Amino acid sequence: MSDAFTGGGFHFRFSAEGFNPPSKNIVISQQEVEIMSFGIKPLGTKVVLKKIEAEEKTEGGIILASAAKAPTNVGEVVAVGPGTDDEKMVVSIGERVVYSPYASSTTIEFEGEDYLIMRQSDLLAVLG
Repeated sequence: MSDAFTGGGFHFRFSAEGFNPPSKNIVISQQEVEIMSFGIKPLGTKVVLKKIEAEEKTEGGIILASAAKAPTNVGEVVAVGPGTDDEKMVVSIGERVVYSPYASSTTIEFEGEDYLIMRQSDLLAVLG
């Protein structure tokens, strides 16, 4: 199985064997490959998060009703913008972060999944 991406006059192919670069010598960072494979490229200091839903069960195995679940403000970073001269990006793709419940975010649906787009400054912490 392989996926392809065409952009900037070049055709990139991703397969189980890895990334097959075009015939021209081009250096592409891992972050650029992840952005190309994801399909959303945030601008400036914006980040794209996939919200991590609250647990359905407690550690003891009790199944929680939807009304009993505490709201969670945790998400996984799936794309980051390039940053600006004033603010460098400090989060990376794949990190789990806590964001402000009062963050001014935009919810979008992309390929059947819901994502949040928000400013990096609305993130409160990176979870280890």
